[in-house]
Amino acid sequence: MRLLSKCRCAAFAAGLLLSCVVIRAQEAFEPFHPLTVRRPVMEQQIEIQGARGASETARNWAVEAAVDYRVMSRWQVESLFPFLWSKGQNFQSEAGPGDIEFENKFALFAPKRRTPLVAGGLDVTLPSGSAARGLGGNSALTPFVTAGTHFRRLELLGDLSYRWVLSGPDHPEKSIAGGLAAGIRALPWLVPFVEFTGGPGMVGGPGVHIDLGGGRTLLFGFEKSIRQKTDFDTQLRFGLVWDFPSKNR
Repeated sequence: MRLLSKCRCAAFAAGLLLSCVVIRAQEAFEPFHPLTVRRPVMEQQIEIQGARGASETARNWAVEAAVDYRVMSRWQVESLFPFLWSKGQNFQSEAGPGDIEFENKFALFAPKRRTPLVAGGLDVTLPSGSAARGLGGNSALTPFVTAGTHFRRLELLGDLSYRWVLSGPDHPEKSIAGGLAAGIRALPWLVPFVEFTGGPGMVGGPGVHIDLGGGRTLLFGFEKSIRQKTDFDTQLRFGLVWDFPSKNR
């Protein structure tokens, strides 16, 4: 009887440990990094992205550096600093800083044991780029919402935003934009994905998320214009994300 009682205790302890592991795994759900769609998680990282776009009439490059800081467990701020270069047909090339963006993002729904995750926030664009040289010059407000979930190896992310240009060459533009990204976690460190974003124009294409370890992630992607009103026909994108641990998780 004592042996049977000990076996029952051991089985109960093993079951309890397994349950804790499952719950912890659910708590630790961390979606892959897409190229343009927002993630509904509070991040603390540095991200650098580059893009090369081409069309029949122009070539352009963009390099963006973003710094994310998790102020609290449900509040994150971000600063985005772009540098742009463009060369139009029969026009001289132009290069310089673009419009700076500041973002506040809040976790709206982040259950401890299950997904989905939902976050929302506000982007503020400052007219730091030169409007005369075609490098920006807009001030704008962009409220947004983003969500994500997963089904076994399939991970889904989506966002929706409303951009309101207050001043600048695009004033008084008001537009709704959305994005969807779907990835398959083929390996713990490898997620091939496809991403679509739409607004005044629509683009889509494949990409890959490669986890290098130590909080570092490489991103590569290819985008093609599906509906015009974009400044490129095809675009190559690449990025490096470096996550840093935070006490405010």
